Amino acid sequence: MSDAELLVASMPAWVLTPNKDFKIALGESSMVEYVRDSQLHRVPDTVSHCNQVILWRDTFIPVIDLNLVLGDAALEESHIAILNYQEYSGQVPQYVGIKLIGEVERLTVMDDWACDWPEDYPLEIQPIVESLFMNQNELVSVISLVDLCNDGYRDYLDQLADIKAGVSDSDFK
Repeated sequence: MSDAELLVASMPAWVLTPNKDFKIALGESSMVEYVRDSQLHRVPDTVSHCNQVILWRDTFIPVIDLNLVLGDAALEESHIAILNYQEYSGQVPQYVGIKLIGEVERLTVMDDWACDWPEDYPLEIQPIVESLFMNQNELVSVISLVDLCNDGYRDYLDQLADIKAGVSDSDFK
């Protein structure tokens, strides 16, 4: 394969493990820092999956626990991936932390690793996933940080929780 073909058919990425059964991938430029043994601070009256912050470089950064999004117990681990994203070109970078259960891995994702959505893929995560690929027989979800961090996703999770609890839209009218 020529260098030009390799550039088109591959993309450098970071693979993160926020859950024992779930891996996510982000573009190489999204990863800012991996923080071990961090001290998190609780924030009252916030959604459960994002009710903590980390003091990072003199700034409080919200921290998301995808374990809670997936319906599992909160992670007690204190490993945090500090990530940046922009909603639009030219915007000042926004920062978010994601709790992890293990180290991060840098790899080059090949186009032919892409795969179809499994039937049992978690509804809680679908709106933030851009694509899926297989790496060493493990499913990895390429996520959008913009979608993960916007109010629409939080609203979606609230609606999904209501549906699972048996509450319909007509109950709110």
